[in-house]
Amino acid sequence: MTRVLVLSSALAMLLAATAVACGSDDGGSATGGSAGSSGSSGVGGGTAGTGGGTAGTGGGPAGMGGTAGTGGGAAGSGGGGTGTCVTACANIASASCPAEDDEATCTADCENDQSSITGCEAEFGALAGCYSTAQITCDTNGDAQPAGCDDQEFVYMSCVACAPATNDDACDTCVKQNCCTEAQKLFTDPDLDAYLECANSCTDEGCINGCTSTYQGTAMMLDAFNLCQDTNCMTDCLG
Repeated sequence: MTRVLVLSSALAMLLAATAVACGSDDGGSATGGSAGSSGSSGVGGGTAGTGGGTAGTGGGPAGMGGTAGTGGGAAGSGGGGTGTCVTACANIASASCPAEDDEATCTADCENDQSSITGCEAEFGALAGCYSTAQITCDTNGDAQPAGCDDQEFVYMSCVACAPATNDDACDTCVKQNCCTEAQKLFTDPDLDAYLECANSCTDEGCINGCTSTYQGTAMMLDAFNLCQDTNCMTDCLG
């Protein structure tokens, strides 16, 4: 799936990612065991979204239907305006990438999930606006890749990594309160998806060690996140 837009508490991906380091208790090296699901989420991905898309100038906030208020919500040319789940999913669906959900599922998941997290509305609007007008290509895995949205993705991911969500459990809340910096660094790392995909394909420790060697920086960030979680949230996350 494309990297963002639908992300059920950004923590969902990070907490799932710790499975990559099974065998790395107390923040040890990210080796051993097979990785869990990466949780990396694209538009229409199963894990939730954040921050409802704000409407364009003059409009009210985007509703659950994803449409903006009167006079607002239209995505600016070149990805400069705001967008909604409806406009973003429509553009992504137009590329017919085989790994992506259909337009209706993408929109429904995005609208349902984005409402769970508050505080990142502007960031979501900018990202959805870029996705709404970007050229979409399909990568070798069949995932949609919107061109020219890296900056918007980085800002959005930094926000949602620590934003409170209505569906947060005790572990989510603890990690967001105590490991925000570590989560932001890991979640905005451009190699995270590739590292998790590599590790997820492994069936033995040697393979995971190879992935860790290839993505050493990412593995170190994951170790730092794991150490912070183990140090501050062991009871909440594993109790």
